Amino acid sequence: MENKYKLEIKKITSDDHIIYSYPFHNGFARIEYSDENDITYFYFIDTKGKEVFGPFSDANDFDENGLALVTNFNGMSYYIRVDGKILYEDDKKRLGYDKDTLSLKEDISNIEKKLDRKYCLDSDFASNGLAVIRDLEKDLYGYINKNMEIVIPCIYEGAYPFREDRAIVTNEQGETLAIDSSNKTIFKFDKAPSVGYYSDGHILQDCCGVYKDKYGKTSLNINKFYYVVTYFGKSRIIRADSTEELEKKVEVIINEIRAYYNDIINSIDKTQNTLNKKGIKEFIK
Repeated sequence: MENKYKLEIKKITSDDHIIYSYPFHNGFARIEYSDENDITYFYFIDTKGKEVFGPFSDANDFDENGLALVTNFNGMSYYIRVDGKILYEDDKKRLGYDKDTLSLKEDISNIEKKLDRKYCLDSDFASNGLAVIRDLEKDLYGYINKNMEIVIPCIYEGAYPFREDRAIVTNEQGETLAIDSSNKTIFKFDKAPSVGYYSDGHILQDCCGVYKDKYGKTSLNINKFYYVVTYFGKSRIIRADSTEELEKKVEVIINEIRAYYNDIINSIDKTQNTLNKKGIKEFIK
């Protein structure tokens, strides 16, 4: 007979689909997971996978101003900066975060007028001066520079804009590749990544916590820090960066459950004593 009260500790893997992750923005990525009561927790991790901000009941990515809108478990919403400091809406306006920022985008409509009609632009120009272009006759993609010169021919079935000197493309064999601005294939993905761009040196390979670096190696797998701890039929997700930290957190869980059941036992004993001394009439309303 299975002992449902025993302690079980299970290391989480990406196949469990428990930890969900997002791309990096300004050096931080959101992760989220839910407990057995369907309460969702959001944290921000740095590029080494360390939890730096959280938990929150809701959270948005850091924007171009280095602000992230979050909501705590009391229902209060506010902004956090990349240094962890809190800003409220009035602070945000007072410090000038709501002012219009200078747009670096090109006037796409004017550029398209200069293009051969068999092509159309499919993205803005990236920082390396290249934009995605589509051959309307072949329905294939390549890249063009601001002088209207096709730098990478339209040979791909799919193409994303360049970010951090990498572009994610799909060839006619259905393979997903990372290329550089000279159209050199840096590496081939085993499977298509969850997003089509790099940020902070990482690309989100799998929305369940796996990132790759610019050369196709796994740079971060956040699942390795997380465990499902089950004791007395109750499960919770914990993070531990070492065996020692795991032991301490499991000990806390055991003590919490011991205290919970001690309260129950004390309540049962108190009820039994009252029943013995005063009889059943004491409980009839």
